[in-house]
Amino acid sequence: MDRIFSTGWTAARGPKENATVEKLDATRGPSDVQSVESGHLTCWRWRKRRFAVIGWGYVTLMTLIFLISSVWSLLLIILNLEPSKSANFILQTESLDNGHFWQSRKADSSILVTTTSLLLIVIGVYWYLLYLLLIRPPSNRVYSEELKPKLRNFTIRKIPTVDTIVEQRQQVTQRSLIVIARRIVRGIIMIYRSVVSPDGKYRKVWNVLMEVPEVILQILSLREYMAQGLDSSLLYCYASLMALNAFVAFHHVQFRWNESTLHHILKDSIVDAAFAVFFPALILLYSLFVFQDDLKSVKIRQQFFPPRGFERKARNLVNAKELNMFSTDFESLLVLSEWDVFLKLSFSLLACFRWNKITHLLLQRERKGRNSQEKTTDGAQKLHSTRNCKAVAPLPVEKSTHDTEQSGYYPSSRLRTMVGIFFMIYGVGCLVYTGISVEVSRSSCSRYPTCVQFAHRWIPGGPSDVCECLAYVDRDLAPADAENLTDVTDTLAFLASAGKLQTVQLVNRRINGSLPDELQNCQLLRNLVLIHTGVELFPSWVSTSFAKLEYLHVEGESTD
Repeated sequence: MDRIFSTGWTAARGPKENATVEKLDATRGPSDVQSVESGHLTCWRWRKRRFAVIGWGYVTLMTLIFLISSVWSLLLIILNLEPSKSANFILQTESLDNGHFWQSRKADSSILVTTTSLLLIVIGVYWYLLYLLLIRPPSNRVYSEELKPKLRNFTIRKIPTVDTIVEQRQQVTQRSLIVIARRIVRGIIMIYRSVVSPDGKYRKVWNVLMEVPEVILQILSLREYMAQGLDSSLLYCYASLMALNAFVAFHHVQFRWNESTLHHILKDSIVDAAFAVFFPALILLYSLFVFQDDLKSVKIRQQFFPPRGFERKARNLVNAKELNMFSTDFESLLVLSEWDVFLKLSFSLLACFRWNKITHLLLQRERKGRNSQEKTTDGAQKLHSTRNCKAVAPLPVEKSTHDTEQSGYYPSSRLRTMVGIFFMIYGVGCLVYTGISVEVSRSSCSRYPTCVQFAHRWIPGGPSDVCECLAYVDRDLAPADAENLTDVTDTLAFLASAGKLQTVQLVNRRINGSLPDELQNCQLLRNLVLIHTGVELFPSWVSTSFAKLEYLHVEGESTD
């Protein structure tokens, strides 16, 4: 009997004996079915279902990143609130110099409040995302079109009078303005959704444009690290991260333009986490590893040296280069100004925002999978209940994969090639610029081995013989001739002419009469140690030029 019907149609027979039971099952709403099913689900079962829909790899990766990022943010809060105590606790140097071995700067109270508040927000967001991902159960409420109340619109027409005509015209004018305003707002919302929404038409273009402020932040951070005199190996590592970010953007624009928005945001979020957490943690671990051996030898010498001021001063005996490098690396993690708030916390906030977006997208994927499963179950029940009815109905038509995908903006291959080449040139340029800056600065300061730390800077076409020295340390702890000490006045004057000195430590070195005038250009001088230098008079400009001075130690011959 079924053969007389055309393709796509089928005939169903009459009801069977169990039609009454099927009818009762069909009267149960989807919310009842969902509540019964979720009632039987244990905590592990719904988590297992969620992780299977989202992906176990995504869940593991996100959990690790959220935990590590929140722990690192908490550590940054502690480091900024108590930098010296934190350094003493990490390196176990409480017994050195009466607990004042480290002389780390502490930011103003307003900067500390801002930094702490922003980092607490980051921690709160990460823990909230962990709650959504691991703890919060799926909602049992299912909204169906059949369950929504249907409202009827009744229109009451009034007979217009002469008095109401003027009011109606005024209302028409006001309504036209309201309509125009609504259209403008609706247009803005549509543009916003087409750009920001994950399924928006221009979402991928927006993702590429968002790389521009990120690139600017990376360039500013690299120049800041170079100006602080960070170790060259760390600079190479940071430049490699910048190049990696550029190559990821190039690969996406050139070869993965049709990739889902979720995967693109995920890649950018991992790179942001590397800049916000991985590289600062690498700085801390590297500085601890480099300075550990010399610190052990100082602790051993402190046990046998005579109990006098100079011999018990650990800062005078420790390796000056390693001490300054650790201080620079450690203080690069601190937020000391408004500029640092913008520069050092932007990556954390950006990564936090993107991970929030990814978490909600994955949970939305889980809800869609659960709803599609419920629709499949309801459809099977309806098909089973109507299978024996005497009716002819069309078979359900399956949609193709092209119907489910939303067409987005697809730029021309020429434009994508130009944008990809830009990112490629930027990535290679970061590595080249970093290498040239390190080599030029190293060669210009190689003539002064007592310059233990210097800034890395290279200006194309500029002078290449300028040494931007940050720490000038010249010590002779056991001079052969105490009466004829080496004169370092000219060397100090030359290194101070660049105006970048932050630390000057001279032990058993001769300075003619007074400090050289070039030293007044060093407005950022923080540490000044003069032991047996023969300085007889401090110039009058010391009180005004050394406004940032934090530590002053003068010992030996009398000074005025």
